[in-house]
Amino acid sequence: MPSDAEQPRIVIDETSFDFRELPGDRLTASLETFNDALMRLRQDGTPAYKPPYFENSPCTDGHELYEYLASETGREVDRDVKFRFYSLIQKCPEWDASVPVCDRVAIDGGEDCQAWSIAFALTMILRNRGIACLALGIRARRGFLPVRAVVGCARIFSFAETEELPDFWRSLFSLENVGEQNFFALAGRAFPKLIFHEDLTFRRFQGSYRDLRDAVAVQLAVLNDRFLAIHAEYPGNPRAVRIAMAEHGCDGLSPESPKTHGNATAMRSRDVEHTGKTYRCE
Repeated sequence: MPSDAEQPRIVIDETSFDFRELPGDRLTASLETFNDALMRLRQDGTPAYKPPYFENSPCTDGHELYEYLASETGREVDRDVKFRFYSLIQKCPEWDASVPVCDRVAIDGGEDCQAWSIAFALTMILRNRGIACLALGIRARRGFLPVRAVVGCARIFSFAETEELPDFWRSLFSLENVGEQNFFALAGRAFPKLIFHEDLTFRRFQGSYRDLRDAVAVQLAVLNDRFLAIHAEYPGNPRAVRIAMAEHGCDGLSPESPKTHGNATAMRSRDVEHTGKTYRCE
């Protein structure tokens, strides 16, 4: 997969910066969450790209973003939060303004509006390059939302906090037809709670990688999202764990049979070395 630092993977949705009738304390909290997301994305090597002239984005009636924050009308927003916002935004690269093939889109069934970053994301997704939109979390714009334009339609992922991103990364396996050599590089982001052994490979499975990839991604998603909570809910009850996991789409889990447990050689084949420790996997 190409380095995310070399081309956009995340773009800032300037249309989410609509402050109309929003109390100053809530705007401060939303900006701080946005700041945290920008910082974590930079630390993860996936910087958010801003649209050209982001500072001029309309945010209230008669006000543009930077002008609003610097003016008397934006005085209720915490000063330190604003300075941190400015500092982080200045470090954000701009996406290529020549890419979008449209400038107006309809988001989640709404009316057509000018939304350059979303148009950029739509253009790239129609070219099979996944892009997610980082939004200021003051609107209920989350997850995969249908976006329509004259050039086509697609579902675009919108998020306000980085903890929401695994669903986006998982969507890339199919969208970008990720090959076997890159599966586990992406898996670290798609399933952040799981640890993948360095020797793990699809060659240990029965069937071809292309036939197995999407089904394996679903199983790993359930393990990542559900297993710990389900295991805690049914302590010492592997049958209940197996049933609960199957209900969420991860079937085929089962403990080894008493016969296998009684075979020392067979059980040793379930031992896996990882970071200097031995784990028995069954």
